[in-house]
Amino acid sequence: MNKWLRSFEFKKWIFLYLLILAGVISFFCIANFDTVVAGFSRLSRYLSPFISGLIIAYLLGIPNGKLKNFLANRKNAFVSKRANGLSVLVTFTTLLLIVGVVLGSILPAAVRSLTDLINYFPAYFENTKAYLHDLGETHEWAAELGVSTILDDVSVRTILTSAAVTDFISLEITDVWKSLVSLLGVSTYLLNVLLAVISSIYFMLEMDTIVRFVSRLGNAFLSEKTVKFFSRYLTNSNRYFRQFLSCNFLDGLIVGVVSTLGLAIMRCRYAPLLGPMLGVFNLIPYFGSIVGTLIAVLIVLFTDSPTHAIISGIFLLILQQIDGNVIKPKLFGDSMELSALLVIMSITIGGAYFGVAGMVIAVPLAAVGKNIVSDILDYRAHLKDLKTKQAEWSNKGVEL
Repeated sequence: MNKWLRSFEFKKWIFLYLLILAGVISFFCIANFDTVVAGFSRLSRYLSPFISGLIIAYLLGIPNGKLKNFLANRKNAFVSKRANGLSVLVTFTTLLLIVGVVLGSILPAAVRSLTDLINYFPAYFENTKAYLHDLGETHEWAAELGVSTILDDVSVRTILTSAAVTDFISLEITDVWKSLVSLLGVSTYLLNVLLAVISSIYFMLEMDTIVRFVSRLGNAFLSEKTVKFFSRYLTNSNRYFRQFLSCNFLDGLIVGVVSTLGLAIMRCRYAPLLGPMLGVFNLIPYFGSIVGTLIAVLIVLFTDSPTHAIISGIFLLILQQIDGNVIKPKLFGDSMELSALLVIMSITIGGAYFGVAGMVIAVPLAAVGKNIVSDILDYRAHLKDLKTKQAEWSNKGVEL
């Protein structure tokens, strides 16, 4: 019996059975396409907390892994044996402290600044328009360039009469907190958040076990060559993503803090709002820092003075140059090895299909794709070179 199970005849029948089963399942899915889509949609809703937990665990795994390795190498036996649990505890405690600081101080200040900016925006706008008119009347070069009429065709009314802005203008900081508490009071939403957090903790605690199980599963059903192939690319992809995300986050944090302090020193009225905004925009490579700087300079121009706007623009331009030529090369090194054109194309495509998140993850995805294409081209070149050598040896009468 065991001999027959290992025979070619048995394997052939198993292959035919699986082929017929796949055909039946495919036909059922096509014939009941709407039902299948609805079923997958319902399944995705049920699994969404666990998917969110896996994403949280992956992101927190970057600092958690380094902390776990640090604790595992301590001479204290109690600490080294419990490095996994202690690292998870410290990581989540630190995360809760950061979230508490953000929600307790940074976010309220940013919301107050944004509310104040929207409330006084019409006055800022009219003052800027009047200043440009005076500039055109007193300076011939400004009149020739049409500076005085730049904002004449722009109406702030169309912006401020939109429903979203009108509702936001009426908000106070207490209303924001009430809305947040009301949102968290919804049992389903709160349950999903709790499940995501709890599942992320278990994912982090069991990550080594999960990796070992996947490795055993691959070794059991795939050839050694296939396992090595997938292991190599999964390892490289994980390295690209982790290094890019951690370095990009650290770079955005540095730019946000320096921008906030610099604008505050220059007495910019909305530094608590503009600094964090610049840090967030800096997470998007190439385009983000440029767009964030333009928005910040325009806000300073409207709310303070042209002199402040020029000084702020020079400061942010210098900061961009330092960031692009000193900070980022130190953080990233040559790990991505991507040309500027490929980075811009990947960001554009990622943003078009997946929004801001697509723009952020587009660069590591492009790095992985470039690595795969490069390996394929190297392999094809190797085969071509091998065939050429075989032909040369054959012509010389040498049999390989």
